[in-house]
Amino acid sequence: MSSVPPIFGQNTVPTCHLEDILTNPKDCPVRQWSGGPERRGLMYNGYSSDKNKYEEDLNFGSFEFSLIIKNLTESDINVNYSCSCGFYSSTSNLSINENWFHYPPTGINVMYSLEYDLLRVVLDIKRVYPVPNCSLYFNNSLTLKIVPATYKINGFVYSVTYNASYTLTEKDCTKQPELKCTFEHVAEPVIFKGNEKYECLGILCCIDVHLLADDYRKINYKSHCRLHKTIM
Repeated sequence: MSSVPPIFGQNTVPTCHLEDILTNPKDCPVRQWSGGPERRGLMYNGYSSDKNKYEEDLNFGSFEFSLIIKNLTESDINVNYSCSCGFYSSTSNLSINENWFHYPPTGINVMYSLEYDLLRVVLDIKRVYPVPNCSLYFNNSLTLKIVPATYKINGFVYSVTYNASYTLTEKDCTKQPELKCTFEHVAEPVIFKGNEKYECLGILCCIDVHLLADDYRKINYKSHCRLHKTIM
């Protein structure tokens, strides 16, 4: 038996393989699925015990048939599912594996704040699986590869807080920050964008400063400073 990577809140599809007995599913004397959280019959020759939860998917051109588990929840996890074709049967445990499962992030709160040139980023995720790796970008340019994270187990999933401080540099000025969180091969990345571009007022910048020397000669030169100044 096999399954594609399940995602909480979506359908997951364990598949029964009949290659060992070289039998097409339409030729099974009895074709059924059983198990689940209530350890009972789920499908019997195409008939569902709960049409809102279980459905069969047949491929008469192959040696396999599948069970569609709708709206995957935590109660569907860490329990056995069995398929059978006549006297042949196979059982597998639908268990959590971070290389296989995915719970999309929910309960999200993200905050970007700037004090002088220090950007602080805080991202809270109440429920997610597996724990994603998050990086800080400015306009698709990688700035901080790993944003530190703390997490705790919350049932079958995790609650995670990411917290980072970053001193803006001149190349970051007027660019929009974003956190990009990846789940390896389990799911597509999730991006949390800042809602503004930051003016780097405290960053050393190249400006013109005009001085009038004692001999009344005007001297023009460039200097690195915080504020634009004109001194006469």
